[in-house]
Amino acid sequence: MTDKRALTDPGQWEWQDRQRLEQVCEELGLAKPPNGENPAGFGSGVRPGQDLAIAGYIGLGGTVWMGLHREEILRKTLPEDYVESGKALQADMDRVSAAAVLNAAVSETDRGNDGVVAVYDVIQGGIFAALWEFARAAGTGIYARLKDIPVRQQTVEFCEVFDLNPYQLLSGGCTLIAADNGCDLLYRMNRAGISCAVIGKVTKDHDRVVAHDDTCRYLTRPQRDEIFKLL
Repeated sequence: MTDKRALTDPGQWEWQDRQRLEQVCEELGLAKPPNGENPAGFGSGVRPGQDLAIAGYIGLGGTVWMGLHREEILRKTLPEDYVESGKALQADMDRVSAAAVLNAAVSETDRGNDGVVAVYDVIQGGIFAALWEFARAAGTGIYARLKDIPVRQQTVEFCEVFDLNPYQLLSGGCTLIAADNGCDLLYRMNRAGISCAVIGKVTKDHDRVVAHDDTCRYLTRPQRDEIFKLL
């Protein structure tokens, strides 16, 4: 079993940890976790005032992995068909990627990619890590509303069984997007059959803020992915 060392440099995984996470990602058909470099294909046009959106749902990688490898424990608490439905979310992971989002945003009759300036596949560390890294790479701040972040109910309930945070859980099939016009983006994604939600804004400061009800959480450097608690 992997030990419980804390990360001293987010994105620079301890060798054993990284090797194990790569095995999990390979099994789920996900890209290997990055080494902390700027996201591949990250646009240089990110600027304050743009909308932040998510295509797909957070935490699917961890959800599917739990369904496959912790099925017996899950079935002690959840109905068998519900556990099976969590495993079946692999299909959602396979449908949404940065490439799929860009392809859906492009129109032959409208203006190019209609203001989509950056896309980032959410994988290791979950959406909280992705938001932090996204802002770091763009040199901006972000403001996100927790209630608008799309998450499947299976993810929530699987995480409750193991006391995991779904917002710091291995994802996949989930893409963070910066766009000039979130409404136009939603229209294009929906027309392409891709679930999408506007979750916040790019800001001019360097704060990474997630708001929930009347409170705000300031994101710090990405924490270790919750999936490690089960490895």
